[in-house]
Amino acid sequence: PGHGLPTGGADAFSAVLHGKIRPAVAARWKLDPNRQTLAGHSYGGLFAAHEMIAGGGFRNYALISPSLWYGETASPQRQPPQRNLAGRAVLIVEAAGDAPALARIARLEQRLTALGAQVQTLSLSDQNHGSTMAASIAHTITLAFGPEKTP
Repeated sequence: PGHGLPTGGADAFSAVLHGKIRPAVAARWKLDPNRQTLAGHSYGGLFAAHEMIAGGGFRNYALISPSLWYGETASPQRQPPQRNLAGRAVLIVEAAGDAPALARIARLEQRLTALGAQVQTLSLSDQNHGSTMAASIAHTITLAFGPEKTP
């Protein structure tokens, strides 16, 4: 909105992710399904939330400053629950000073917890929307490769 560029395409990107990218990676490397993690920043964080709720098939999700403000229907907190999220670990990261974003994240955290996900939220001080990705890398790596949790 406001920039004149087309947006959307989550379903088309999801089709490429699951139909081409994931199979190509699996053909080349041995994968541990208990550690497969989808991480995204900004619109990518919104996409990761969409995938999680729609049944994207990853075990872990890192939503870094997800653009939850975008669109009335695109927002994952407005979508009807699609599945049980038990056994899914979710990291949600936001800049500490962004009160509207933190309120949206609190609502999303409640919804995901009610669906069975293990949710950790992280509010980063001295960060802004643009810097949260780099500041959250260690936390995202820990989510993906830290001690394995059994569902």
